[in-house]
Amino acid sequence: MSKAAADAIEPQLKRFFDVVIETVSKTAKNAIPLLRPITYIVKVNGDINIDFVVQSRDPNVVIRAFAGDFTEISKQVDELRNRFDAEMVQFLLDEKEQWRFNYLLTRDGKVIGSKMSYDRQAVLLGEMEAKAKEKLKYIPDKANAADEN
Repeated sequence: MSKAAADAIEPQLKRFFDVVIETVSKTAKNAIPLLRPITYIVKVNGDINIDFVVQSRDPNVVIRAFAGDFTEISKQVDELRNRFDAEMVQFLLDEKEQWRFNYLLTRDGKVIGSKMSYDRQAVLLGEMEAKAKEKLKYIPDKANAADEN
């Protein structure tokens, strides 16, 4: 029974990988600007939604990432689902081409993330705060303007 199911899925899986390879290759070749990494996000929806995020200009890195063995990821997702009642989990591909947990969202709306995800968020918030302060410098203070008149 499982062999028949695997044989039925095999052509679809092959077509899926053909589409992924073609899309990744064309995107890497034609994306502008040419020096900036491209972010690829593959979403797997099911009982628990999983995002796989790869940032790279090299199409071979992206293709290898999705052609690998996902047994360990599957075990990790099951553990996160059981332990935290996870609804969504995100993994990032690191410099060593290994999938690393980034963050998860629980069914009751809590977010649990890796230190790396919090560090990136802190940098982004700092940049946003600096931009807001810079814009506020150029807005005249209405109270001070009224006092001057």
